[in-house]
Amino acid sequence: MKHIEFDDAIKLSKLYPNSFQIPSREDLLKLEIGHNVKVCANDERFWTKIVEINFETEELIATVDNKLVKNNIKLNEKVKFHFKNIYSIYHLHC
Repeated sequence: MKHIEFDDAIKLSKLYPNSFQIPSREDLLKLEIGHNVKVCANDERFWTKIVEINFETEELIATVDNKLVKNNIKLNEKVKFHFKNIYSIYHLHC
């Protein structure tokens, strides 16, 4: 697993409140293995698929779910980040 510096979505949403909205604390606490969340590193936002969640430390391990252009991370490679790094949660409604 590579060490990557992810953007702090909470901090950026406070600086640029009209640019995007981050998930609520309530939504973050409903995350489950298999959910897709969007993160950002090196000015590239991308989707990941959660494989592990630690609610006490608010850390997640996920696999990269799309090909990247600006980052040296491969499709399906594992990455580790925190709740504060999540920009969006993909909700699939059946």
